[in-house]
Amino acid sequence: MGTLRHEELRLLEEYSSYEQGTLQLEEQSLCSALDKLSAVEVVCPLCKKSTLMLNKSVIFCKCGLRIDTEQDGLSLGNVQRLLEMGLEQHGAACHCEPVYSLVSDAGPTNLLMTCPDCDWMSVVI
Repeated sequence: MGTLRHEELRLLEEYSSYEQGTLQLEEQSLCSALDKLSAVEVVCPLCKKSTLMLNKSVIFCKCGLRIDTEQDGLSLGNVQRLLEMGLEQHGAACHCEPVYSLVSDAGPTNLLMTCPDCDWMSVVI
């Protein structure tokens, strides 16, 4: 009878450690999913396909957009807010979709938001 009790205890311990390991894996998976959901994803305003990426102070996209924001210290969240603010300001006066372009006149590169219909212009970055 003693060996049966030892076998039960051993099985309970195995099950307990298996259950704990499963819970840890589920927690890690959930944390990873939450990190992905909370990550800021900004669609590139130039190509409207890829998301903008940030490496140190350089914001860039696969399409060729590249802006060094070292002096401004901008994050992708800042860029997202600046784009939204520009769209809101323009949308208050005009219902056309603005056009984005990169401008670098003998200095740092800037991202411009312009509207050919109402001649509106805003420097996003």
